[in-house]
Amino acid sequence: MRRTIIIILLVAVASPWSMTVYSQKQFKVRGEVTMIDPMSKSITIKPRDKDAITIILDNATSLGNIKVGDDAQVTYTVKDGVNSASKIKKMIEGCN
Repeated sequence: MRRTIIIILLVAVASPWSMTVYSQKQFKVRGEVTMIDPMSKSITIKPRDKDAITIILDNATSLGNIKVGDDAQVTYTVKDGVNSASKIKKMIEGCN
């Protein structure tokens, strides 16, 4: 019985901690692609009414047919002060 209580307490304490460690808030930014740097694997997006933001592409994220001047939406997370893209999509005029 005592062992069961200890296990339940450990699970109750560890669960919220593990969710905090593994879950990262995702952000989205939409705007004009102002720069693509293949050497540093980064893309810079300039939203209409905000400062430009540079986002690093991980190995799984592909630019596809996105080029400078395109309207794009990037989904990214921030870890250790680095914006890391998880998804990029080209926006087509008239579509959301």
